[in-house]
Amino acid sequence: MKHLTVEQRYTISVMKASNYSQKEIAKAIGKNKSVISIELKRNCDKRSVEYRHDLAQRKYETRMREKPKKQYLTDEIKAETEVLLKKDYSPKQIAGRLKKVWMVKLNGKNAPELAQKTVELLIPLKNIIHTITGDNGNEFADHQTISKKLAIDFYFARPYHSW
Repeated sequence: MKHLTVEQRYTISVMKASNYSQKEIAKAIGKNKSVISIELKRNCDKRSVEYRHDLAQRKYETRMREKPKKQYLTDEIKAETEVLLKKDYSPKQIAGRLKKVWMVKLNGKNAPELAQKTVELLIPLKNIIHTITGDNGNEFADHQTISKKLAIDFYFARPYHSW
C-alpha cells in the first residue's frame, strides 16, 4: 500500500462529509476500499469521530517521525572502524575488512551453526527486530533457539512464496 497524499486525504474528507460510501471514495482516489477503512479508523478525531484531512495528515507525519529507523552502524562496528582508522586504513579497506568480519555467507544446511551465528549477529539489534521470517529449508530446523535467545517470533514463508 502506497501512502496517501494530502490531496487524497482532502478528497476523503470532502466525500465523507457528503455521505459518499467508502467504496465510492476508494474509486475516486484510485485505492482499495480497505485503505479507506483503515485511514478513517486510524486518523479520525477520537473525540468527535470526524475525519479531517489536516488532522489525518498530522497524525500520519507524527507516525512516520516516531517510526523506528533501521540501525546499520552498531556500537561494535563503530569501535572496529575507529581501531582500523587509527591503524591508518583507508575507508575502502575498512569496508572490505568489516564485510569479512561481519558478513557470515554460511555454507551447508547445518541448523545449529546457523542458529548460533544468527543469534550472535542479531543480539546487538535485538531491540529493533520484532520477527524473523525464514524459508522452509533444513537450515532453519533449529529456529526455536533463535526465537528463544532473541525473544522474537519466528515465522515461515509459504512454500515457494518466500517474498
